[in-house]
Amino acid sequence: MRARQGLVASVILCLVFSGAAHTAELDEAALADLCRSLLDNDLGRQGQALAHLVEMGDAGVRALLDALSGPSSGYKACAQTWLRRLATHYAEADAPKARRASFLRQLSEYLAGDAPDASKTAVIEVLRTYGGKDVVPAIAACLQRPGLTGAAGLALARLPCPEALEALRDALSKAQGPSRISIIGALADRRDPPCPQILVAELGAATDADVRIAVLNALQKIGDPQTAPALVAALDQGSKAERAAAYEACSQLARQLAKAGQGPEALRLYVACLRVARTPAERRWMLLQVSDLGTAAEVADVVACLADPDPTVQNAARDCLAKMGDAKVTGALAEAARKAPAGQKMGLLRVVQARGGAEATEAIEAAAKDGDPELRLAALRLLGRISGPEGEEALLATVQADSGPGGEAAAAEAYLQLGDERWKVAAQAPQDAYARALELASTDELRARALTALAAATRAAAPSQGHPRTDQATHDAGLNAYVDVASRAADCGELERARAMLHRALGMDPTRETALRAITKLRELGEDFDPAHEAGFVTVWWVIGPFPGGDIGQVRSPEWGVDLPAGVDGLKWAKHHCPDPTGIVDLNVLLHTDQKMTAYLYAEVTVDHEQAVLLKTGCDDTAKIWLNRSLIYTQPHYRSLLVDQDTVKAQLATGPNKILVKVANWSLGWLVCLRITDPDGMPLQFTQKDD
Repeated sequence: MRARQGLVASVILCLVFSGAAHTAELDEAALADLCRSLLDNDLGRQGQALAHLVEMGDAGVRALLDALSGPSSGYKACAQTWLRRLATHYAEADAPKARRASFLRQLSEYLAGDAPDASKTAVIEVLRTYGGKDVVPAIAACLQRPGLTGAAGLALARLPCPEALEALRDALSKAQGPSRISIIGALADRRDPPCPQILVAELGAATDADVRIAVLNALQKIGDPQTAPALVAALDQGSKAERAAAYEACSQLARQLAKAGQGPEALRLYVACLRVARTPAERRWMLLQVSDLGTAAEVADVVACLADPDPTVQNAARDCLAKMGDAKVTGALAEAARKAPAGQKMGLLRVVQARGGAEATEAIEAAAKDGDPELRLAALRLLGRISGPEGEEALLATVQADSGPGGEAAAAEAYLQLGDERWKVAAQAPQDAYARALELASTDELRARALTALAAATRAAAPSQGHPRTDQATHDAGLNAYVDVASRAADCGELERARAMLHRALGMDPTRETALRAITKLRELGEDFDPAHEAGFVTVWWVIGPFPGGDIGQVRSPEWGVDLPAGVDGLKWAKHHCPDPTGIVDLNVLLHTDQKMTAYLYAEVTVDHEQAVLLKTGCDDTAKIWLNRSLIYTQPHYRSLLVDQDTVKAQLATGPNKILVKVANWSLGWLVCLRITDPDGMPLQFTQKDD
C-alpha cells in the first residue's frame, strides 16, 4: 500500500512540477501533496520531491515563494521548509555556483517586494544561514522596517563578512526607537573587534535612556576589557535603570576578567561597583570579591563600608580587610586607624590584629606610642596594657582631648576594662574607673554596663564582664555607688569633677535617698542647689522641738507668735535647709526621736504682690498650719505622708508672709512638706527667709 502511495505521489509531483516549469505555479492539490511528503518517513520519496524542485530551477523557487506569501499557514510552513532544503542543497560543494547564486538572488528580490513581514522573516532566516556578502544589501534594507529589524539584525550578526558589519554600522546612525535597539543587539551578537568601540561611541552620543540601557546590556554581553572606562563612567550617570544596567555590565565584566586571570583590571571594576552598590547584598558581594584581589590601594574604600548603616555590610568590610592578601594592607590599615574619626580607631586596630603576623604586632605597638590619645588608648587595650601607667595616661589624655561621642565611647569602654583589670588586684578598687566610664558613656548600653559594674563592686561581687543588668535595683545601687565616688573625689580636692558627677547623678532618676545625699554634698561644696524650691516647696525652715506629747491640740507659745531668738521652754530654733528633692522634712532625723512628740517649723516667704495661692501639704502624723498668725489648716488623723496630700486655698500678702507648721507624731514616721502653687497648680516663684 505504501509503495502504491509513493508511486502516486511521485506521479503527481512530476505532473505538477512539469506544469510548474511553464506556469511557475503550484496548484493546491500538488502543494498539499508536497506538504504531505514532509510528514512521510520515506526519505526516498522526499529525495524525489527535492530533485523535482531542483529540476524546476527558478520556477520552483518562485512557486515556493508564492506559496510562502499565500493565505494558508500550512502551505507557508511547507514552502519555508522546502526553501531551507533547497538552500542546503545549493550550499553543498558540488552544487552549481550559478544555480546557488540564482537561488539567493531570487530570495533577495523577494525581500524587496510587497510580501508580508512574516514571509520575509522566513526568507531572512534562510539567508542568515546560507547567504554571503551578496545578500547583505537586501537584508540591510529590511533594517529600516520595524517589523523586520530584529530578523534582519540577527541575520547580519550571523553573516561572517565585513559587509554585514558595515551595514549594521550604517543603519545604526539612521535608525530610531526599537529599530535602533535591535541593531545594537545585533552588534553585540557579532562581537567583531570594532563592535565594542562602535557601542561605546553610541553610549556617549545617545540621549534616550532605553537606547543607553540597550548599549549597556550589549557591552555586558560582549565583555570587552576596552569598554571598562565607559562602563565605570556610566555607573553614576542617567536614570536609576541606566545606573543599574551599568552596574550589571561592570560586575559581569569584572567576573570575566577575574576568571581570565586579569585580577588588577577586575579589581578596579569591583571597587567602582562597590562605591555605587545600591543594596546591602550588592555591597557584601563586592566586598567578598575585593577580599580576594584587594591591595593597600583599596583600603580606604573598604574602610568607608565600616560606617555602613547595615551591620552585615560592616561585618563584611571587616572580614574583607582581614583577608586581603597584600602585605602592605596592614600598614595602610594602621594609617587609616590614625586618621579615622572618633569611635572607629579601635575597630580598625582590631582588624589589624586579626590579620596577624609580625607586621600587625609592629603596627599596634607603634599605635600605642602615637600622639593621638584615642589611637594610643585603643592599641593599649589590644595589647592588654590598659591597667598600667601608660594606659591610665592614655585614658586621661583621651578624656582631655574632647574627641566627641565616638572618642568618649571608646574611653568609656577602656575605663570599663580598666575597672575589670583593677578588680583582679585586691589593692586597687575599681569604682573610680567604673565611675569614669559612666561619666563618658554616650549610650544607654554603656551607661547600663557602668552602673552594673558599680553595683557589683559595691557588693564585692565580680564585674559583669560586659553583660549589663537593666533592673531598677541594679540601677539604684550603681547610682548610689557613683555618688560615693563623687563624694570621695570632693574629699580629695577634685571639686569640679565632684560637682559634675553629683549633677549627673541627679539627672539619672536617682532614688530619694541617693538624691538627698547628692544635694547635701553639693551644698557642702558651696553650691546653692535647691530643686525642691524650684518645684514650689518651702525648703528653708526654722525648727524647734521636740516637745513631749503627741496631742496636736496642746497649745504652746509659738502659736501666739514666733520669736526666733527667744526660743521655747529652753529649746532653740535651728535653721534647716531641706535637701530632700521632694521637699520632705524628716523630723526624726533632725530631732532624733519618734515617739509621742511635737515640733514646730517656721518659714517666711516673700512675694511681690498680693495673690491667691494653693498650699499643698502632706504630713505624718497630725498637723496644723498658720498663715500670718491665722490658723488655716488642721489635720487631726494619724497617717502616713504623701506629697500634695491636702490642698488649702490661701491669700498671700505683698512682701513677707509668715508660715507656722505644727506636726505631732504618735510613732514611727515624723514627716511634713509644704508646697505653694498658683490657683492652676503651677509652682509659685517666691523668696525665702534665709537669715
